[in-house]
Amino acid sequence: MADEFKFENEDMPEERVFQNPLDRDEGSLEEELNLEEKEVKVMGEAMAISLALEGAAADRPITHDLLLNAINKLGGTVEHILIDDLWNNTYYAKVSVASNGKIIDIDSRPSDAIALSLRAKAPIYMIEGVLEKAAVKEE
Repeated sequence: MADEFKFENEDMPEERVFQNPLDRDEGSLEEELNLEEKEVKVMGEAMAISLALEGAAADRPITHDLLLNAINKLGGTVEHILIDDLWNNTYYAKVSVASNGKIIDIDSRPSDAIALSLRAKAPIYMIEGVLEKAAVKEE
C-alpha cells in the first residue's frame, strides 16, 4: 500500500527534518550559545501552567499531576528544569529528576517541563545563550 503513494513533486530536505540539537559537532553548541544558566520566573500562560500558578487544581489529576505523583511515588523528586536550546524557532528543555542518589535528565517540551516544575515547586533555569537568542530587540 505504501508504494501507491508517490511524493515526487515535494521538496524533500537532504538532512533529517527532526534533528536533536544536541547531536551537533563537538563544541559547536558552546560556540553558538552562552551556556551560563539563569533562573527565570513564569508569568502565566496555558491552562496547566495557569492552574499551577494560581494554586488551583483540576477536578481530576491532569497529566502533569500524574507525572509528578509517579515521580514522587517512585522515590524521586523534580530538582529543576532547564530550557537549554532554541533551534529553528523551537525551544528544548530537560527535567532533572533526583532518584536513588542520581540525577536523571529527561527531554521534555518546555511547556510540560514548566507545568511540572510549578507543581513540584522546582526552580526553572534557562541557558543564557537561549535568552540572548530569544530576546526581542527594539529598533
